[in-house]
Amino acid sequence: MPGEKRLGSYGESARARGLAAFADSTWLRTLIGVLAVLSMVTLIGTLAAGGTGRTMVLLHALSAAALFVVLVVWLMASRSALSAAREQQRTWQKSRRLMQDLVDEQARTQERIERLATVDSLTQLVNRQTFDER
Repeated sequence: MPGEKRLGSYGESARARGLAAFADSTWLRTLIGVLAVLSMVTLIGTLAAGGTGRTMVLLHALSAAALFVVLVVWLMASRSALSAAREQQRTWQKSRRLMQDLVDEQARTQERIERLATVDSLTQLVNRQTFDER
């Protein structure tokens, strides 16, 4: 159906890979590191100035806010990518279980066919053809 969500579709898989690549990108990690260092330097500068340097306080507030926003974006992307990977793993496990169930059912059916071919269903004795072969 048009508005229906399909699990394991190519679009979701590509989206998950894109989010995982974004969350794991070198430039994002570098940005987080730079903002963390900038925030710490401005905090030290603010503390050294005794809290009187308005420029340093403003720089610290801006760098801390930017670090917070980037970390939230990174966490959301990481969580979304992880969630998509878990869903893909569940889908894979379900299909493995389904295939195993099909193989087991086929084996049970084969055994039943062989039993029906060699044993009389009423008396549970070997049928005449099997008896004559032995």
